[in-house]
Amino acid sequence: MAKWNKDSTIADAKSFGEDPKHRKKIRRRRILAATFILTCLAIAGFAAKPAYHKIRDIRLDRNLSDAQAAARTEDWATARNLARSVLIARPTDFEAFRVWFRALSHIDEPRTYLVAASLFTHPDASRQDRLDALAVLARQGPHAVALSAYASMEESMREEPAALAAIAPLLVMRGQGDHVVRILRDNPGDPPLPAATLELIRALCADPTPERVDEARELFAGLIEQDAWQAALDALLILGETPKGLAHGKPLPPLPPWVRAQPNTTTRHHLVALQPEIDLAGGPQHADSIIQPAIDRYLDADPATLGTWLIGLDRADIANVVLEQAAESCPESFIAHVNSLIRLQRLDEATTRLATPPDAIDLVDLELTRAAAFRMLGDRSAEATAWTRALNNAAFDQTANRFLEIARFATAIGVPGGVAEDAWVAAVRVGWGPIPLYGDLVHIYASLGSMGRSEDLLAMSRTLLRFEPQNPELINNYHYLALVHQVAEPRDVLPTLESLIEDHPERTEFHSALAFAHLMNGDAAAALEQAAKLREITERPPPLTTSAIEGTARILNGEEEQGQSILGQIDWRRMMRAETVAFRHILTRAEFDDIPLPEIRELTPVLDPEDIPAWRRAVERLERDRAEDSLPPLAAPLIPATENSLENDN
Repeated sequence: MAKWNKDSTIADAKSFGEDPKHRKKIRRRRILAATFILTCLAIAGFAAKPAYHKIRDIRLDRNLSDAQAAARTEDWATARNLARSVLIARPTDFEAFRVWFRALSHIDEPRTYLVAASLFTHPDASRQDRLDALAVLARQGPHAVALSAYASMEESMREEPAALAAIAPLLVMRGQGDHVVRILRDNPGDPPLPAATLELIRALCADPTPERVDEARELFAGLIEQDAWQAALDALLILGETPKGLAHGKPLPPLPPWVRAQPNTTTRHHLVALQPEIDLAGGPQHADSIIQPAIDRYLDADPATLGTWLIGLDRADIANVVLEQAAESCPESFIAHVNSLIRLQRLDEATTRLATPPDAIDLVDLELTRAAAFRMLGDRSAEATAWTRALNNAAFDQTANRFLEIARFATAIGVPGGVAEDAWVAAVRVGWGPIPLYGDLVHIYASLGSMGRSEDLLAMSRTLLRFEPQNPELINNYHYLALVHQVAEPRDVLPTLESLIEDHPERTEFHSALAFAHLMNGDAAAALEQAAKLREITERPPPLTTSAIEGTARILNGEEEQGQSILGQIDWRRMMRAETVAFRHILTRAEFDDIPLPEIRELTPVLDPEDIPAWRRAVERLERDRAEDSLPPLAAPLIPATENSLENDN
């Protein structure tokens, strides 16, 4: 009998493992086992999938139901979060999308206009959905987008009071209040729509003649009789800012008791409601008997609103006293207190106060207040620093496009030194918020052109073209600037400019841009032909750019003496530096030695990165981020072309 030991066992195992038949059998068993296990798992997974989806759908339906319930109780933050959770799992759920939009619009998140544009063009959107979306676009979105949405409506719907009420605030802002008045007077709705009545009041008070103010007062009294409390409260604030809008007497009822009886009132509503009684008092001493109880009531509850109201009543002296303590800890009261010192011409005290602001103060408001104080003191250096800091802080504020606020303020008070222009450039380039139309910014374009800031003009045109892709003047100016800066190929630009002239043969600046494109493309004969056509359609002296094009083209065409004569008569200082560089580049490329243009070594000086303002660096980053925003295709806004252009400004 064989003996088993360690060596014989190892030898038997080795021979077994080396046997091909055994190895094949083991491998087959392993494959079968793995296949069996995977099959079982797949069967279990497929069996569980319907149950998982059913459980998930039940949970999502519950979230949607809870979101709708939160919207009914006006718990907008909860409604937003729950609706968003549904949209993450079911992106095509329109009911969740509708609740999400409503929540965002009430919370007033700054980018709701993108959601509004999507809702407006959604195939499942109801008439009311489109009206709600239009109202948000008019308040929050670029003006061109809101007007495009309005233009895309059926003509019958555009004339309805509800649709006009939605777009009316934007029309009034753009100086088209008479259009709103004319339509809403004739068609206020049957019965009169409170929102339409409110917008009619707004339009009337935008141009407050005595007759229009009387009409607005009658309409306000009608809202009170209708018990349209929300529209009436909004109208109260509009009339409170209008001369004689809240004068004592008919048709207005006693306002303080009416305001006390309304829901959702604010301190400002209660204070504005006192205005008729203050006017009736007939003098400061009698008015104090009305003002002092208001101070006692609202000083602790809302000192900032109280102080602003007192300043509006020309009681800056009282505001200064009552706000002194609150200004130590309340940012809004601090700004109101400093404004009272500025109004009292106590500028040294104001600047001293501004050196120690409270925590959590709005930095943009702080710097704008500093700029106003230093401006009145005549300290131009400190004022310029304050404006720069305001722009820097605006770049990092994600609650709104604060550059617009700075731009409008600087434009209104006429700040020199390019501050308003800087703010408008930044406001447009970041690409969000209620950006004005190109036609409303032609004065800024002209100012930037006179400063030679062609790079900013090009950047602004690129952004505005996203919102007004069918604006012929904007298309022309953008392509002209792109050629000047050599960021576009002439052969790519020529078809676009040629089509513009086919549609607008009378526009001289379009002919000039096309001639320049031919010149950049090396076709001097075509440039001369286009310049000749330009002279045929106008009796006015040609713009500087046209003369420069003709002179350069004649040199390239072999008519050197005539070309030299034309170029020698041009005042190149009146042209943008980039244009001069472009013409010099054309002649240099053609290897002309005696170039009759000023010597220019570079287009822009090379700046140390540390010298570039923080706001400009931030704007360039934000511009790249906002370029990814996509807007649904909308109809071209019904906007007449302006008469300004880059060439005409020269």
